[in-house]
Parts: sequence; structure tokens; C-alpha cells
Amino acid sequence: PTLKIAFSVVDYCTPSLTVGGTQVGQRRVHGVATGWMEVLASPLLAGQAPLEGVALPIFPKPSADFRLPITPSNLILIGPGTGIAPFMGFLRQKSSDSVGTAAQTGMWRGGFEIQEDEIPDEQIASSIDVFFGCRHRDHDWLYRQEMEEYQSDKLIRLHLAFSRDGDTDCRYVQDSIRKEKTMVLQL
Repeated sequence: PTLKIAFSVVDYCTPSLTVGGTQVGQRRVHGVATGWMEVLASPLLAGQAPLEGVALPIFPKPSADFRLPITPSNLILIGPGTGIAPFMGFLRQKSSDSVGTAAQTGMWRGGFEIQEDEIPDEQIASSIDVFFGCRHRDHDWLYRQEMEEYQSDKLIRLHLAFSRDGDTDCRYVQDSIRKEKTMVLQL
């Protein structure tokens, strides 16, 4: 089994302040969890062997509410930045040949195979609109390759917004949604 984790490292400087007439300089802030995960991932990012003997405790919890519907008709998935990660799981599940009722429950552990003719027609024919946004198309776009493949396979209609690239008319996800509001209102 493979576990993929998507995270953005929290690392920023606070603004300068004047406190009691004294200028207080900027302070650098690091995220506790994401800073630790960045240290763990840094050898991989540098093309080196991963750290050994490091355990990342996880506590999976089944979800009755946050799952791909068994027979979705139309889906609108809105996931800017790392918020797209759970929807990528939905899309992988949707594009997989091994999607089954057990996978829809939030408790799927793999190994459940069904035949294509057992998938309801409305599940195959449903439309999925994905609204994704990030700062820079070439730097911050997580899962770019997979999303473009899903779009070319006509599994999704992809709506993009890049807040720091000047070559797009949609700077934020809400701009992209407004641009497509006629389509969204029809659903």
C-alpha cells in the first residue's frame, strides 16, 4: 500500500510592529508539523535516500459523510492548494477499474474487484467539475500531471486559477467559479 501526503510548509515572517514606541522587528514563524515533515522529506527532494527509522504516526478514521457518492450525477469539487488532495483520491477511485461499493463507504482497504458492467450507468456518465487554484502554475500546482490526464481522458472539466501568474484572467478560485456560474447554477 502507498500513502501520499500533501502539505504546504508553514514558513513566514510577521510584520514589523511598534510596541510602546519601540520598533519590534519581524519574527520568522515555522509550522510545527509541516516543518517536521519538511525535514523528513528533504532527502527525497534532494534526490537522496529517505531517512530510516522515522515513524509518522497516522490515525485513520472512517468518514460517513466525506466520500464519493455511490452514484454521483454531477460533482463540483473545489480544492485550492493542498485542499485538492482528498479530491484526487476521489478521482483516482473514479478512474480505477476496481471501484466498488466497498470503496464508497469510507472504509475501503483495496482488493475488492468488480466488473465494469456492474458499475451503474449514471456513475460512468456523471460530470465532474474541478475548480483548482494556487499561486503559480509552474511551481505550486500539485497533481498537475494527474489532473491534466483526467481532463484529457474527459473524466473531469478542469477550471484553473493562479493568483500570482499574470497570464490568466482567473486569479482566484472564486473568480473561476464566477466565470462558470451559469454552468454551476444549472446543476
